[in-house]
Amino acid sequence: MVLCLFVSIFANMGSMVKAQAAASPAPTVKKVTLYVGYENYSIKIKDLRKGSKVTYTSSNKKIATVTSKGVISPVAAGNATITVSVAQSGKIYKSTIVVTVKKSICIYYQ
Repeated sequence: MVLCLFVSIFANMGSMVKAQAAASPAPTVKKVTLYVGYENYSIKIKDLRKGSKVTYTSSNKKIATVTSKGVISPVAAGNATITVSVAQSGKIYKSTIVVTVKKSICIYYQ
């Protein structure tokens, strides 16, 4: 009985010692829908270390633009892909965000 208990404790200690790999930096979303003339969207990145360099590019600036701070602005209806590049710890991590921009619908009441 004591031997079984010792083996069980020893086996659990082995799983506690395993090192966890550092997570890769990536945007918190993979896709976003925006409307022409309404709010912008600020990209947030998880697991971003201090001192990392982040760049953003839009596949179609006629549909959606993105600033150097990661703010996406809808321009016209359509689809665009924002590429996020993170230089961190000597590696470059790339991710994409699919942006769908829709026309705004306004209803006026009299």
